[in-house]
Amino acid sequence: MSQPKIIILIGFTAILAMVFIGSIIGITTLSKSNERLNQFVTVHHHKVELISRAQAAMRSRTFSLLHMLTISNDTLLQDEILKISKYAGLFNKDRKAYLSLVNTATEKSLIDEHDAITSQCAPIYRQVIDLILFDKHGEAEKLISNKLIPLQNQLTEIMSNIIAFNMQHGLDAIAENKGNYNNLLVRFWLALAAVLLLSLNIIFFIFRLISKNDAEQQLSQQKIEDALDVANNANTAKSKLLSNMSHELRTPLHAIMGFADIILCRKDLDPKLKKYNQRIQQASKHLLTLVDDALDLSKIENGKIDIAMEAINLQTALKECQLLIEPVANDAQLNLLFNINTSYVVQADATRLKQAILNLLSNAVKYNQQPGSITVSCECRDNNRIRINISDTGIGLSEHQKKQLFQPFERLYAQNKNIQGTGIGLTISKHLIELMGGTIGVESIEGFGSTFWLELARVKT
Repeated sequence: MSQPKIIILIGFTAILAMVFIGSIIGITTLSKSNERLNQFVTVHHHKVELISRAQAAMRSRTFSLLHMLTISNDTLLQDEILKISKYAGLFNKDRKAYLSLVNTATEKSLIDEHDAITSQCAPIYRQVIDLILFDKHGEAEKLISNKLIPLQNQLTEIMSNIIAFNMQHGLDAIAENKGNYNNLLVRFWLALAAVLLLSLNIIFFIFRLISKNDAEQQLSQQKIEDALDVANNANTAKSKLLSNMSHELRTPLHAIMGFADIILCRKDLDPKLKKYNQRIQQASKHLLTLVDDALDLSKIENGKIDIAMEAINLQTALKECQLLIEPVANDAQLNLLFNINTSYVVQADATRLKQAILNLLSNAVKYNQQPGSITVSCECRDNNRIRINISDTGIGLSEHQKKQLFQPFERLYAQNKNIQGTGIGLTISKHLIELMGGTIGVESIEGFGSTFWLELARVKT
């Protein structure tokens, strides 16, 4: 990695780290402040709820006493006494819970005042109940009016003061926390601004460093573009040359092949001349094949080759290839076996598919050994693709040689065996199969032959 890239990487990493750390610290601080406020508000809300419930229990107890004045039935009187006892229990329970939450001197003073009055109310409650039970309703009513209700009014006022104190205390705490929150927020933004300012300085330094290399990069880019232009022009010139060469060579080659066919038709042809004429035919066909291969490779490299995809009956296509390769295999004294009793249908270009298969079959003939054989078979793969296997009993390939396959102009063993060809057949076959959405490969063991295979998408019928 170049030095500018390393500096850029370090700079941006530092920026991200600082922003991340600052954000974490700020968010954590604000969260703790908010959490403390929530706890405080929850406690004060609970305190207000407790004192309000105690106040309600006190009122309910007084109402029960008043209700007892209107009841003559002993059973109903006992029920009301139980209610009064229940309200007293609730009152004491909520009061005790509230006392555990008292944390200020003002609250403590109010509670002491409240307890002093409560201690005066307790014997009055008992006295009123006794008077009612002994049917002294007048005295009981007088005691309630003159003593109990005034004391309870004082208690109500004290409880209201306690509630008001808690409400005000809560509002003060919220205001204080809001001020603290705003201070923390200002500090957070100041810290973030400092980080951003430092980041801008780092970015400025990085841009200064990059600007020094702009001229060199532009020059390098221009050289690359010039080289690409030269390569593209050369490639265009090569394609044009191959196209023109193909057209220029085809006409005389067809003429030579035509005259050779005419000569072979003569019955009085000298055997030696006939043999020479056959060599002329073979050489002409070979030269025409080389021209066609070179032109195909040029079209493939320039993306100008046409592929017409359709559903192809594989058995029909392979039989046509069998008819074309059988004479060549027979001349080479090779046993040709096609195991193609299949109804598979594949998605491919019929002409290009046969071209690729014939190329593989031709290589299986060229690189085979006598006596030898060539076997063609098909199988359906798990990924819903059809594999065509072309196996030979040739000399096989080493691992190093397998890596060189499908490279243009690679002719393994060809120089030592005087095998004709240019070494671009496998390259063309690979490109054609891949253009049809397929794959091609080889399995080979040196000294035991090779199996070239190609896979195409299956069409379900």
